[in-house]
Amino acid sequence: SNPTHEILSNREFQVLKLIASGKNISGIALELALSVKTISVYRSNILQKLSLKNNAEITNYAFRNNLTD
Repeated sequence: SNPTHEILSNREFQVLKLIASGKNISGIALELALSVKTISVYRSNILQKLSLKNNAEITNYAFRNNLTD
């Protein structure tokens, strides 16, 4: 079966990788030229779609699935 993260949108996937690299919401917003509110929505979607609870779990998920650069 496909890895769960394939259900993420491209942008959600991008945000997942940035969170996993240790960036915070405001840093990601700045980097992607989006609002903090928008990034927070992407983060919520990621948590919901992947059944994760927090950034630490997002980071663990990314490492387990070799999504970190």
